[in-house]
Amino acid sequence: MFKKYFSAQEIFLRKSIEQLEFEKKVLENKFEKITEAFQKTEQELLANNQNKLQIQERLASATEENKALRTVIKELQKQQSHNKDDIIIEYTAKK
Repeated sequence: MFKKYFSAQEIFLRKSIEQLEFEKKVLENKFEKITEAFQKTEQELLANNQNKLQIQERLASATEENKALRTVIKELQKQQSHNKDDIIIEYTAKK
């Protein structure tokens, strides 16, 4: 009688262990997928930050060029104030 009881309990415990091992594998797979998604997102974030920095640098450069051109135009207008001719400036940007 005890033998049957312990045998049934052993079978139950083994099945419980198998179920827990299966659940562990499922959770490990989920964890791996989440980790991969996180790493991919992190890489995309770094790339986006680099792009943002490049765009900010170009914007700062363009702003400086714009200010310089406005200064040149103002100075030319001051010099040409007595003359009523339009001022034409040709500007070629280097990229």
